[in-house]
Amino acid sequence: MKRGLILSAFAVFAFILVVDGSLQGGDKGKDGDKVTIKVVMKKAMVGGLCKKVAGGSASKEEQAELVKLFEGLAKCEPPKGDAASWKEKTEALVKAAKAGDGEALKKAANCAACHGEHKGKKK
Repeated sequence: MKRGLILSAFAVFAFILVVDGSLQGGDKGKDGDKVTIKVVMKKAMVGGLCKKVAGGSASKEEQAELVKLFEGLAKCEPPKGDAASWKEKTEALVKAAKAGDGEALKKAANCAACHGEHKGKKK
């Protein structure tokens, strides 16, 4: 009987996780990940996709993936700082990525400018 209760509890818990994940929605990247700030930083910035697109050596698919990531980033709420500043910075990233403009992308992808104002938790 205990085993049945434990298995039932586990099944309910697993079901809740699956349903919760599917209800959260949001934009998805190429790999199906929900586009969050953490995902964008990992794939676009640390992963080098942004640098590759800015350098002109990215494929059309990679450029499209970067645009999708930056569009998802623009929909995220900034962890701290002014929402208008967040919108301005993320829109610049999206615009430069869509245009494939390497110089504009390098300028818009200024880590220190964004992190100084927006990285961290809201107070």
